[in-house]
Amino acid sequence: MSAEQIINYLKERKEKLENLHQIVNKNNIVSKNSSKRNLDKAIIFSQVSFVSFYSLFFLKIVLFNHYPRFNIAKKFFSLWFYQMTIDPLTLGAGYSGSLLYSHYEDFKSKKNS
Repeated sequence: MSAEQIINYLKERKEKLENLHQIVNKNNIVSKNSSKRNLDKAIIFSQVSFVSFYSLFFLKIVLFNHYPRFNIAKKFFSLWFYQMTIDPLTLGAGYSGSLLYSHYEDFKSKKNS
């Protein structure tokens, strides 16, 4: 390829990118992507906060305060229960976080209109 062909190719690519940029701004795709990012942040925040509080609750209440010191059977059952319930409850917390965020977005859009 000669230098002239490369320059023409780059000009065509620049025009295509400018057209794409105008289409994106016209359809407001950027705000949809930011809304998706905010939804992801809400889900991640709700899941992380649930896991943190559930783990702290489990460690403080169940393992150290509620049961006697050397009751291995109850502590083993409690640990097993914790391991079996943390994944589904975390997914549920993420789902409820997404529901709360969608209700918040609906409320915000109704308030602005």
